[in-house]
Amino acid sequence: MKGKNHELINVILLPPALLIVPEKYIIPFGVGYLFGTFFLSPDIDLSYSRVSKRWGPLRVIWLPFQFIFKHRGISHFPLIGTFLRVGYLALIGLSVFYILSSLGMDITVKEETLLRNGLTILTGIAVADLIHIVSDSITTRLKRLFY
Repeated sequence: MKGKNHELINVILLPPALLIVPEKYIIPFGVGYLFGTFFLSPDIDLSYSRVSKRWGPLRVIWLPFQFIFKHRGISHFPLIGTFLRVGYLALIGLSVFYILSSLGMDITVKEETLLRNGLTILTGIAVADLIHIVSDSITTRLKRLFY
């Protein structure tokens, strides 16, 4: 399935997904869901995908990931792929954080807020991934039936 179709399906399914999210978590869940749809989808393993191109010059950070993980491989597995991509991005972020800290910049983060919102954002990303993977699966099965 083409990236724009995945994005359209995910955007259409966001409002129903928000109906099952507790009110106080709607914003972090929605942020995670949209970030997962437009910047961290399973198609980040393709260098020419819409999601990869959206990173602009920063897309170079994904080159090692794209080299290691082939398209529709383990990075397309529900939850496993989500954790791989989020973990990879977190490793990059922690490296930047460490470099900035070692240069004397004081960066503080409230652990409680980070943990609560981080888990909700991660859930949003995971739900967006699941919808992407399910739509890929349905499309593949339909193609096999009709072609």
